[in-house]
Amino acid sequence: MNLTTLIFAFLCSLVKGFPAFSVVQLLWINMIMDLLAALSLAAERPQLSVIKNPAIKRDEPMITESMWK
Repeated sequence: MNLTTLIFAFLCSLVKGFPAFSVVQLLWINMIMDLLAALSLAAERPQLSVIKNPAIKRDEPMITESMWK
């Protein structure tokens, strides 16, 4: 969503010659989108399989090979 908003704001400013949103409006849009995403993640119940997994070491990559695929 953040990338879409950024692209939309950039393209509108190129086409129209002035920005579609002010800086404060962009901050509000970003805050609302992040808030809704955080609420959706917080509303999900934790799965036992995730809780039972051991912690990931600091030197291991966050994005696994299957995620890249």
